[in-house]
Amino acid sequence: MYTIPYAPSENPDWSGGTGPWYADWGAVFAAAGLSYGSGTSLLGSYIDDTGLASSYWGNLQPALAYAVEHGAVGAMDAYNRMVNASNWTTAVAQFNAHTPVWSVKPRNSAY
Repeated sequence: MYTIPYAPSENPDWSGGTGPWYADWGAVFAAAGLSYGSGTSLLGSYIDDTGLASSYWGNLQPALAYAVEHGAVGAMDAYNRMVNASNWTTAVAQFNAHTPVWSVKPRNSAY
């Protein structure tokens, strides 16, 4: 869970910075042999309990809000996918009940 493949070679050129390196995060994901979950709900062991307020999902809120506000490509699509997830309403209630420090949203968006 806490390690990822960083290069398609056992001996990348660290000193010269020439790699070879994976072209993007999708290639890293595929090289790690991971699979995508599917459906309309947010996935992860922390989403439906107190964890949303203080876990990786909670930590994602300020980063995603910042990305939306600054017009990062795909950020609004990601934000809308998150807040329209079938379990978002249940999960977001944790912001009011527990550590709300991560409950950041883009200024001109509602959830």
